[in-house]
Amino acid sequence: MAEINSLDAPVSDDGLAVLERAGVLTPEARQSVKAWRLTPDNLARDAGRLLLIVGSSFAVIGVVLFFGLNWDAMGAILQLAVPQALIFGCLYIAWKTGAGSLPGKICVLAASVFAGIWLAIFGVLFPSGKDVFFLFVAWAVLISPWVLAMRFAPLWLLWLGILNAALGRFFSLDFGWHHYWWWNDDDILPWLSIAALNAFALLLRERNCARNAPWLAVRWVRPVLLTSVLFCLSFALIITLFKTSLLVIGIIVHTVAVIFLLRIYRRRIPDFLSVSLTVLDASIMLVVLMVRGLIAVVESQHWQDILAFIVCLGVAGVFTIGIFAGAAFWLKRIHAEMRQAQAQTPVEEHASERSEVDVPADA
Repeated sequence: MAEINSLDAPVSDDGLAVLERAGVLTPEARQSVKAWRLTPDNLARDAGRLLLIVGSSFAVIGVVLFFGLNWDAMGAILQLAVPQALIFGCLYIAWKTGAGSLPGKICVLAASVFAGIWLAIFGVLFPSGKDVFFLFVAWAVLISPWVLAMRFAPLWLLWLGILNAALGRFFSLDFGWHHYWWWNDDDILPWLSIAALNAFALLLRERNCARNAPWLAVRWVRPVLLTSVLFCLSFALIITLFKTSLLVIGIIVHTVAVIFLLRIYRRRIPDFLSVSLTVLDASIMLVVLMVRGLIAVVESQHWQDILAFIVCLGVAGVFTIGIFAGAAFWLKRIHAEMRQAQAQTPVEEHASERSEVDVPADA
């Protein structure tokens, strides 16, 4: 049998059959590779999914705008009845199309959004004086059975976003804890808590992917969770720039998180996009810290405004160019290392990873 170079040869049915007979690909891996070939059927399938998702999103947005524009003209009964009818209608369509299908799962996702709208309307019509924190908690609890039953990544992220909002509002409640020093800093604590929650969700996602949970293995879930963690940590660090007593703690927490993420996504779970996002965040925060330091120096020296502006602008520009140039050079080297390691990985492993990450129609 002729030597097979599966990385350079174009993908064809005959080539996949040869690889399968040679024991390089399993039948499952062969099917997953075929599902991602640029054929008219695959393009039509992907276009149909895209149109379904976009159309459903516009429909949900339209319902929200409908309530916003016609709120005064609607009575209390109609305001409560319309979201309920939409919820039951979405659940009925999901039942008829099959809860395991993509249209069914999108309908359940829309029903979850309408459930939040119904709770918000109920809170407006029958105010209890409670904080909006309890609204988010009720919303999360209400849709939790659907999240567990559907195993749908967008629905899981919606539920996680609701928990983020609830956690952010939790620190505005007065439980008599404000005399504790760690609670007194209510500007930083919500951001760190949300970052910890999303980091736990990211860890849960990675562990479940290792245990073959395709519904959490879709590729876009990782960058979404990682971006949320980095954003919250960075925002907390920016807040500490104006609180000198906490600046060192903020820098340490952010630095440890960046080093840990780089180690994970460079060595344990190689992912160039995650490494790039982490390096980008670290570069931006270095520039922010540098600018804050220059401003502090200028203020302490009492320089004239024009001179201080020129000095800060020049130093900041050179420092920024140097940081991002160094980051780009380092990322280029990391990308080459990852490509080399990927070329040495068996073809079956790459195909199975794709089938877990991208192929499932319900994700």
